[in-house]
Amino acid sequence: MTKNTYLIILLNVFILTSAILIALAFYKDWFESYLSVNNPVSPELLIVEGWVSDSTISLAAKEYQDKKYSGIFTSGSPIDSAYLLSENGFLDFNFSSQTVLLQKNDTLSFVLKGSPVQGIYPEYLVFINDQKVAGGFTSDSWKTYQHILESSFFAERISISFINDEHYLGEDRNMEVKCLDLQNSRYLARSKDVLHYRSSDYQRKHPILTNFASVADICAHKLHLEGIPDQVIEEVASPVSDKNRTLASAIVISNYLEDQNLPYASINIMSEGIHARRTWMCYKFALRNQADTVGIICVPPARSYNSAIKPYSKKEIVRELSSILYYKFFFNKRRYRKELNQQYPSV
Repeated sequence: MTKNTYLIILLNVFILTSAILIALAFYKDWFESYLSVNNPVSPELLIVEGWVSDSTISLAAKEYQDKKYSGIFTSGSPIDSAYLLSENGFLDFNFSSQTVLLQKNDTLSFVLKGSPVQGIYPEYLVFINDQKVAGGFTSDSWKTYQHILESSFFAERISISFINDEHYLGEDRNMEVKCLDLQNSRYLARSKDVLHYRSSDYQRKHPILTNFASVADICAHKLHLEGIPDQVIEEVASPVSDKNRTLASAIVISNYLEDQNLPYASINIMSEGIHARRTWMCYKFALRNQADTVGIICVPPARSYNSAIKPYSKKEIVRELSSILYYKFFFNKRRYRKELNQQYPSV
């Protein structure tokens, strides 16, 4: 056996062994366990990533109350004019202060788009004063959906409902609403006169305002609805960023804590699912002077409860692992921090 033949055999054995170990890691959920790290510290301040689900926000409120934190911070980037319906629910356009007279054959239009699951797009229903008048399906690009009224109404409230929310193998069906067009007037989805209600509380007991400037603001509002006093919640919005949003949020919160001279000894960050490892890494970098007292609380994704379907696809796990490797070994975090602070001096 020649030396080259021996090396080829060793290489093949290495490749085969690696493939078996990787397949076993996926089968045993080792990668998911690694990414979904949970390592809280003795609490003083709690940071909640603004993008997490409503169920995680409820757990964050309970964590805050049970562990008696001295303060709670929400992070997240600015948001555009459209409103995302990520769970089944209703978006109410309120005209009670000035009832709108709608005539038969008037056109009622919504500007919508959505993301599919297994090729099925978001389905919506349209209501006037709780009476169903129309319905349909969205597509993956912004389109105007027009509906001609079959009768007249004195409209105090026009609602659009998202009714087929679903998660499956990494796909997430969501619907976005940009505006309502009615009688030559446009009503934006983010407005003081527009409220969001989840399906379970459409009796209007727990409205969610839509005119927020950032994901951090939305999260803070939801925490308030869970019973957390406004005076202990700090919304710390990060700059607009298509990439590195988690790191940007961590740097902004680190700067905010330094600017406010807040007395803190330990911080827990509440994240969700396989994003937790990267969140922890970013905050330990941003809060590097106290990295040993930065903990992470990982909440399983809401869609994994009472389900035999694994919450994450292999593609999502590989993407998250690739991000970890990139952040750890190739991305210049110090230069990014310097550039971020130069571009946004206030952060």
